[in-house]
Amino acid sequence: MIFKHLIITLDHKDFSKEERYPHFLSSRFILSFLEREVLKKLKLNRAFSMLYICLINETNKSELKEIYLGEKSLRHNIYNPDYLKYSKLNGIEKVEYYITILLNSINTLKDKYDLPLSEIKEGIQKFRNLGYRNEWVHKKKLYRPLSITFFLECEMTMEEFNLYLTLRKKKETLLKKCILTTDPDEIAFHYKFKDIVFENNKVTIKGLQGYTLFESAIDELLSGIK
Repeated sequence: MIFKHLIITLDHKDFSKEERYPHFLSSRFILSFLEREVLKKLKLNRAFSMLYICLINETNKSELKEIYLGEKSLRHNIYNPDYLKYSKLNGIEKVEYYITILLNSINTLKDKYDLPLSEIKEGIQKFRNLGYRNEWVHKKKLYRPLSITFFLECEMTMEEFNLYLTLRKKKETLLKKCILTTDPDEIAFHYKFKDIVFENNKVTIKGLQGYTLFESAIDELLSGIK
């Protein structure tokens, strides 16, 4: 199977759902970047599709194996007694905390499970060079009657995910409109947008299984543009 997912989470026996979910969400900021910019391009065939890094404390330390290869995931349990201190970090300090956990895990596992440590390090440096920004273009399509290109542009932070409908003519941005805000969790947004459809002078943003996220007459979108 293709190795394509990175997860850092808290063990469910040691931490409440109220502690686990915010931790998971804020870690997606850096991990989704590495999944897209590194793992998706490498297309590595491994015995697992996910590296599942689980932080545990003293309560559960003696009950769990450090490394466990399941049906689809490689689980690495890491004893992390300083979690409460790190949980209070914000911004770049918190991102670097996740990076440290990830690199320590991959360094431990890389030889036995052939993990791409050098490529992950390069991806992390690219992330830093971009100013700790996770942004990408999901789709673009030219509306030929007006020679305007419609973009679906994604932006993920530790707090939220935003999807923008952006209109550009040549290099000029005519409009940038936020059409979706969710938690920074792919499960919350991945099905809501897939394609840009032009029909009867309208633009529609279609998701999976017929889901319509956004629809507007094109002249209404352009009406406020001078």
